[in-house]
Amino acid sequence: MIKPEIKDLVKSLHKVGKSQRYISESLKLSRNSVHSILHEAKNDEPLIKDLDKELVNKIKSLLSSCRGNLVRVHEILTTEHNESLAYSSLTYLVRKYDLQNKKKPRVGIFTFECGEEMQHDTSPHWLEIAGKKIKAQCASLVLAFSRRTFAQYYPCFTRFEAKAFLQQAIEFMNGSCRKCIIDNTSVILVAGAGEYARVAEDMKIFEKLYEFKFAAHDVNRPSRKYHVAYCTSCN
Repeated sequence: MIKPEIKDLVKSLHKVGKSQRYISESLKLSRNSVHSILHEAKNDEPLIKDLDKELVNKIKSLLSSCRGNLVRVHEILTTEHNESLAYSSLTYLVRKYDLQNKKKPRVGIFTFECGEEMQHDTSPHWLEIAGKKIKAQCASLVLAFSRRTFAQYYPCFTRFEAKAFLQQAIEFMNGSCRKCIIDNTSVILVAGAGEYARVAEDMKIFEKLYEFKFAAHDVNRPSRKYHVAYCTSCN
């Protein structure tokens, strides 16, 4: 039996434009299983529409009080208002009714050659383990050219975990790319940002060992890590 969180992940990936083949290969599910989950989601749409009128005003109010933080809105809906609403359904309603009322400009088109770049990021997710909800850090590494992805969860993510993760990820990929894009709050840096970011001395040794260079994206430009953003938006 497929777990509910896997079903939610399939639906989320499909909503952001991923093909059934991509979903099947990424999550190691059969094509028939992916098709069945998406067919089930279509059957659930009328139920979501019935809930729209009751939830829209509540979501609007919570978006304002939570300053647009959808994760916090979902937590309040499920814990304080007893709404059994999947996170993917919440984002569906927000997009459908344009509740955040903001237009994101296109950030541009990036083209990568094979072996040119990989992208590393972390994202906090809430997981349910043995009936308890815990917060964990999802670390991911994506090859920009092929979008091949390696991801793992950690209770916390310090420089020690960063080294362990990157070593496993590079071994999984059978090698590294010439450049690794990271963000400006990364545990890999000691100071600076963007082109002025300074990589920690022990991480410079790591660079030499695996023959690549860390590069922080420009300030206020997290969309530079486009592939990683989609990979880690499954909470």
